[in-house]
Amino acid sequence: MKCTTLLRPLAAGLLLALLALTGCSNARGFCTAAGECDNEIAGFFFGGNDSVGSSDDSIEVCVAQQDGYLRALRANEEPECSEAAAAWDAYMACVATVFANEGVDEACDALANPLAVDNHPCDGELDDYQDAMRDADDGRDCSQSET
Repeated sequence: MKCTTLLRPLAAGLLLALLALTGCSNARGFCTAAGECDNEIAGFFFGGNDSVGSSDDSIEVCVAQQDGYLRALRANEEPECSEAAAAWDAYMACVATVFANEGVDEACDALANPLAVDNHPCDGELDDYQDAMRDADDGRDCSQSET
């Protein structure tokens, strides 16, 4: 009986680790925050998500878009593209964390254009992403149509 009680926490930990490795991404928290902020923010300044909407399918579409964007960046051989993917994922994690810990208003600030918000909560992460994209020739090195 003691063996069973010892194995349950181990099994639960392994299950959580497996879920983390099989597709849980920062996109879900990011898109949930974006859906909540959609009324406050007319359009996001980053591509692909000018409006998320707050319905479940809208959030799912946003998650698919963001996960696809990360996969596309990571599929490129240029290291700058992988750096941009890591930086965008870190930005999404920051937004999701701000949303979970500090609420909608702060999350909306994290999603807003940093030039329009004082003390932007995720400014460092967003700067890292923008720097990586500039290093990748404003993202052109990471596109499917590079020549």
